[in-house]
Amino acid sequence: RAPATSSASDTSMPSDSFLGMSRQGTTGLANRAETTTDGCRPNAVPQAQELLKEISSFRHDNNEHRQKLAHAVEHLRHARDSDMRAPAGQSAAHTCSNCIKAIFEAAMRKNDEKDMGGALSLA
Repeated sequence: RAPATSSASDTSMPSDSFLGMSRQGTTGLANRAETTTDGCRPNAVPQAQELLKEISSFRHDNNEHRQKLAHAVEHLRHARDSDMRAPAGQSAAHTCSNCIKAIFEAAMRKNDEKDMGGALSLA
């Protein structure tokens, strides 16, 4: 049986033209990576989008995919509220949610408490 996957087309990931930045573009925003006094980072959503783009066909059983998902979630936890209400933030949150759900459902099928806990900690 093939592993469950989640496609970017299912989660309405913004196109490259919408994102307006490549890997170099996000790296070029290093001066915006500093956390503000309220704990937010101005480039948190673009960084999360970049990671999510790399795992557009998410495999719940792939450790590299899980690590990138965890990093994307961490970026979103530091995003400004206004960025999270914007379409890009909503799309990134939706994509993360679908991936976390895939991990949790696979763990439930296997009765794997460790993976269930891992998925819940990401949520």
